[in-house]
Amino acid sequence: MQPKFLVGLVFALASSFAFALPGPVGKALYGSGWSPGSVTLVRLTGCALVLLVPTLIQLRGKWGEVRAHWRLVVAFGLFSMTGVQATYFVAVERLNVTVAILLEMTAPMMIVFWLWARTKARPSGLTFFGLAISMIGLVAVLDVGAVIREGSDALDALGVIMGLASAVCLAVYFLLSANDSVKIPSTALTGLGFAVGAIGTVPFVVLGLLPWKATTDAAALGQWNAPWFLAHAIIIVFTVAAYVLGVVGLRLMGAGVGSFVNLTEVLFAALVAWWLLGETLAVVQFVGGAAILAGVVFIKLGERPRGPSALAKKMPGIEPRRRVKWRPKLKKPRKKTAKDQTTKPRTTGADPRKTTRAGASVETKRPPRREVTPR
Repeated sequence: MQPKFLVGLVFALASSFAFALPGPVGKALYGSGWSPGSVTLVRLTGCALVLLVPTLIQLRGKWGEVRAHWRLVVAFGLFSMTGVQATYFVAVERLNVTVAILLEMTAPMMIVFWLWARTKARPSGLTFFGLAISMIGLVAVLDVGAVIREGSDALDALGVIMGLASAVCLAVYFLLSANDSVKIPSTALTGLGFAVGAIGTVPFVVLGLLPWKATTDAAALGQWNAPWFLAHAIIIVFTVAAYVLGVVGLRLMGAGVGSFVNLTEVLFAALVAWWLLGETLAVVQFVGGAAILAGVVFIKLGERPRGPSALAKKMPGIEPRRRVKWRPKLKKPRKKTAKDQTTKPRTTGADPRKTTRAGASVETKRPPRREVTPR
């Protein structure tokens, strides 16, 4: 292995661990009196403040690009930041942390279905196989058998809906990130997304859609109690570090391998949830989680490298069909030869002695009549 690849692997694994930590810490804050709305707003605001200076530095001289793509920036902030964070934290409040993150990992399945419906391009056989395995794993993770035996009390319906909603928002994040026509630097786009996401969360909190509850009580993290500000600092620092480390890791090892390494986030989330919260999964849920991850791997292996399309490199399992505008076939003009250069004189109707050659009027003289005498 090359040293560059090993360094990228270390950064990618560190990014996965950093992404896995905020969920269990946020759930610990719920036990001390905080709510998903308050945790989401504090997290987005803190991340926007941390990335404020790097964002302003990278956007020096590039604000015209931001104005040109302001719709994408707003959508990126509302879906990728507000949507993903709020729905995930609501799901974590009502479900096991590992189950919530496994529901979020179904985003590649949704992207495949959406692109299939939009482009009418049929996915590959490996993609279909991965979709089938992931759906079976999803049924196992939700433990549908226990729901049938024990009733609806065995599974929180709102938590499942929020988990799947976070997957939808994550799919939108992938689709927006695949737009390579935007020349905004990645760190600057992330900082703008956090700022827009924090502003977009305020109306939901004011309207009561995301309840606001905050206390100064300590949060129980495993064997020790952490002050509320320290718990929030952990969430903010690890969130920013996850994005920065992830970008560095992907550039060093490539997006293809990096997308597979990103799946270790589920393993880290399960370990952290067991260490800090004492949460465990049933055997059938472990099997279902492994099936979902295996299905995502097959979906990514089913990509069709039929062309250098940037969207195909970032979207799992499908190659968008190119739209070609129909144009009528036109006859190519015949090349002029030396014979065509000498045009024949064209006689006008005014005076037979005047002819036009190459657009100019000239006067010609008749040759003298020759008399023939008999011998």
